[in-house]
Amino acid sequence: MELNKISNSLLNAVNQVTNEDIAYHKKAIDHHKTYAHSHDTERLNHDSDDEHDNDHSNAEDAHNNAANHHQKAHDAAKKHGTNSSQYKSAAKQAHSSSTEAHDSHADFETIKRDHPSKNLKIKKTH
Repeated sequence: MELNKISNSLLNAVNQVTNEDIAYHKKAIDHHKTYAHSHDTERLNHDSDDEHDNDHSNAEDAHNNAANHHQKAHDAAKKHGTNSSQYKSAAKQAHSSSTEAHDSHADFETIKRDHPSKNLKIKKTH
């Protein structure tokens, strides 16, 4: 009987961590998709400035890449669990691509409009 309580407690803890990681990756997917769209919109708002266009295009690509990697981590967590090698590998790549996307930002805050929330704290889940 006591072993069942311990087993259930451990299972609940694992499920909670898995659910938190899945929720984090869902939030990161939305965050990066929103940022990619913002960079695409900004790129289209400027005329004849190739450097500006390229900067935003590169940032858009980086955020789309990060969103894709977070989707892979999300899917791996659901399919294999957060202790699996598949999830750990995908989560590591998601973390790297998020960092790369955020590090690629030049000063894009030049026009007066609403910008996506920057309140995503990049965390390691692997």
